[in-house]
Amino acid sequence: MSLSELSPKQPYTVEQATPPPPTARPGAGSEPEARVMSGKYSSILIAFAMTALTMTIIPAALLCLIFANRLTHGATLSVDLQTPVDTAQGRASGIYYVNISATTLVFLSSLMSTLASVLVASLMLLFSYPAMSRILAKSRLQGDDLPTPFQLNLLVQLFRGGLGALWSWLTYLVEWRGKRARIATEVNLTAAFSVAAIALGLLISVADTWLHLTTQSVQYSRITAQPAVEHHEYGRGLSEYCVQAMLPRLTGNRSCTAMGGNLLNESDVFNTLYDLSPANRIHIFNDTISRHTYALIAAPSPDPAIDFTASTFALSTQCTLITRACNLRLSSSVSYPFDCKSVIDFGGDLFSSSSAFLFRMFNSSAGSDTLTYPDAANPFYWALASMTPGVYGADVEDPEIDTTYKGTGTVLWCNTTVHEVVYSSVNGSVAGLAPSAAAAGRVGNTTLGGLFAQAMEVAPGFWQPAARDAMQKAVLRLPEARDPAAMLLDEFPAEFSRIAAAFGAPGLGPRENVEEQVRGSLIVASVQVAPLFMVVVLGFMYALLAAGLAVVALCTGEGVHDAVAKLGISGIVALGFERERGLGEPVEKIEELYEEWAGKGTARVSIRKTEAGWGYGIVGGK
Repeated sequence: MSLSELSPKQPYTVEQATPPPPTARPGAGSEPEARVMSGKYSSILIAFAMTALTMTIIPAALLCLIFANRLTHGATLSVDLQTPVDTAQGRASGIYYVNISATTLVFLSSLMSTLASVLVASLMLLFSYPAMSRILAKSRLQGDDLPTPFQLNLLVQLFRGGLGALWSWLTYLVEWRGKRARIATEVNLTAAFSVAAIALGLLISVADTWLHLTTQSVQYSRITAQPAVEHHEYGRGLSEYCVQAMLPRLTGNRSCTAMGGNLLNESDVFNTLYDLSPANRIHIFNDTISRHTYALIAAPSPDPAIDFTASTFALSTQCTLITRACNLRLSSSVSYPFDCKSVIDFGGDLFSSSSAFLFRMFNSSAGSDTLTYPDAANPFYWALASMTPGVYGADVEDPEIDTTYKGTGTVLWCNTTVHEVVYSSVNGSVAGLAPSAAAAGRVGNTTLGGLFAQAMEVAPGFWQPAARDAMQKAVLRLPEARDPAAMLLDEFPAEFSRIAAAFGAPGLGPRENVEEQVRGSLIVASVQVAPLFMVVVLGFMYALLAAGLAVVALCTGEGVHDAVAKLGISGIVALGFERERGLGEPVEKIEELYEEWAGKGTARVSIRKTEAGWGYGIVGGK
């Protein structure tokens, strides 16, 4: 065909060609020999592998990574050593904590979501086999349920997948109403399946987005029990020296911390008081349940990775203000008298002391008998009258706090109790404190009281400067306090307990921890169970759908693969431009429909204008 033959007045048309007569198969009478196109099984299996295997492997890999690296607290974690975060993470039934990067998990989910949208075309290819099998069966009956040419065009688009094909089908349903022919069942079935396949892919994308939004990196504490043989000695008990020194005097009151009226290990007392001791450290613990504040003696630098419970001694002090009952009043610039006889046996003149600081111990709550060395009591009672120089409390209006131009005066009536306790430490901080079960029968043990009180009795000049400093700090804060008296009764007694604990600390030695665990902090992925399993289940559904379609496609009969292949772009182009070959010449491969495959491809396709508009034509060739 030459260019002159393709004039605008002669549009290119494809004439109906007569297919060559079929050859007879031996022994088959007049039945034609059928040449079946190859590639059916490979096409189906490739589509199956791309969909079913992919959508099985990825969610399975996601589950394997999560369950292989999932973290749990286990049964070794002690309730006393749990933090609120530990409790929340341990009870979180809808969350998996996974020791793997959150980025890795969401990447796999995103990959599956992306492929679910892309692989709709493979699902449609698998669906095209049963659809074309139905059309092939109906073709033998020559009924009116076969697709029209335009409906065949819709099938071609739908088999390729995508929203554009669905739009063409919807347009055909709406805009062609009243003039379109009856729609073949296979067209509607294919459209419905395309909607389902696209919807399934969109559901996977929604689940993936949900998983993205809820998966995050969090700090997680991994807890492991420490064997008893490896326990540290962070607890405190009587030192070997004190046990030996006090053994002959178990019924007496003399304490090892003040033997012969001398303070035991003065340097360690001061080092402990100012947090410099290599042997002991004083911790202040506020018990929100009992509303008491405790000063407990512990190890100076425990490993912060070790959570533990240990036994020790703790001191608590409770005070009341009796300033008004003691009639503390500034009578002159050189006299600041008080008399507490209506309450306790305590009185004097603050200005009789150069430090305006008068302290006395008592052996009972009656406040009548002075506690003198070597007497001991637990709790031990004490009274303190003091004046803090300066006008810090000038704006304080409280009857129990006397503010004068000389300073701020107060009188306290207090008791300090020594407790045998078991405390817990978590993340390097004291987390809880409870009475020791072993000490249940030793409540009020005077030996314990003497351990701390006698050390203070024999060395008042060592601890009273620290107590005056503590009172000074408390008074400085009085003007800013909403309840000045309550603030004073919170701060100063706690500091007094800390001072008293430091004076008894040299008489203590290390004790092995009661229980111990190692806490390791990790950055892990927090994965919500619901979106995770939604992604996985939808992925498996996608794979099962592909597997089912592949089985049905493999079971289709002869000629179906030919129909599917020739309904593709390659078959339709051959039908339009290759004349006899495209009109149904028996071939085994789709490429054989083209003359160029046989080495005869000299014809070219051109675009030109005809009376019917722009169209295609053949240039050259035979």
